[in-house]
Amino acid sequence: MRNPIGRSAAGPVALLVAGVLVASSPAGAVVLGLRPAFGATNQMESYFIDPGSGVATALPTPSFAFTGGWSPSMFATDLANNRYYVMTDPSGSAPAELYTVNLTTGALLGSQSLAGAAPQRIDAMSVLSDGSILGLDLGAGSFDSYSINPTTGVATALPTSSFAISGGWGTGMFAVDESAGTFYVATDPSSGPANLYTVNLATGALQSTQALGGAAPLRIDAMAVLGDGSILGLDLGAGAIDSYSINASTAVATALPTSTFPITGGWGDGMFAVDEASGEFYVATDPSGSVPANFYNVGLGSGSLLNAQALGGAAPIRIDALAVIPEPSVLALLSVGGLALATRRRRG
Repeated sequence: MRNPIGRSAAGPVALLVAGVLVASSPAGAVVLGLRPAFGATNQMESYFIDPGSGVATALPTPSFAFTGGWSPSMFATDLANNRYYVMTDPSGSAPAELYTVNLTTGALLGSQSLAGAAPQRIDAMSVLSDGSILGLDLGAGSFDSYSINPTTGVATALPTSSFAISGGWGTGMFAVDESAGTFYVATDPSSGPANLYTVNLATGALQSTQALGGAAPLRIDAMAVLGDGSILGLDLGAGAIDSYSINASTAVATALPTSTFPITGGWGDGMFAVDEASGEFYVATDPSGSVPANFYNVGLGSGSLLNAQALGGAAPIRIDALAVIPEPSVLALLSVGGLALATRRRRG
């Protein structure tokens, strides 16, 4: 039986980032938002967003320079070590780079070229409990899986390094469940329905492939594993987002009680984060005409829209990637003495 997430005798404890349980948060949470500013010198901007008000505050070191291309899935947080990582595409003859950034201040701690068995690029990544980074690379009809040492940038292919897929894939269609020892990939329909792939986290071996069933839409654009082992899946429709609970064992999708909430502006699959402690998930959108970028609070169990507000404060025109983290003062405590590791989900 799984231990439930989000509650203990002391109250709310757990947070998810990109589908991975990463730490406890006894005193609330904020949302880390990233935005790349491309130009003569590319800059990655970092903001803390108050999920109650939508007000954004730039980190003390508000940006750092980077080279190459970037997509929101090339981002992962490590609360235990008070840092986050950004991976970039190769630039000219320069290889892909891994950037390490202080999560509290935004200061760049270092960068190193992707090395070892690493491919040309990493399409999606997630920090695991041992501090390593799981990286996925989409090839021609298959995925390659790597374990990346964040200190050296050296990538090692998992024992079964590749598994075949059918259909298209978006970078938000990926989630990790360390408790179950698996990660999941969803794909678009091709000659058949959309599929859910279950992959062994340690070996990279494909454990199962099943068609998304039940109330499942044509595709799932973004997904996150929750504390009970189910998968929250979002589907972007015409001016609205549909929310589903997906059984990871059967791939059967069930629409949340209030399955749809309206949005304005554009949306990318990185503009999504889950906070089980508060019972909410968050979605950010691009501006639309005279309508500014918005921040949406949605009930995690119900799918009901709880609040929608314009991104304010120091917020830029858009936020490309979101992650829920403890408030900075709490984060500083969590990064000392391994407190973040002490509350990690386990089987019981």
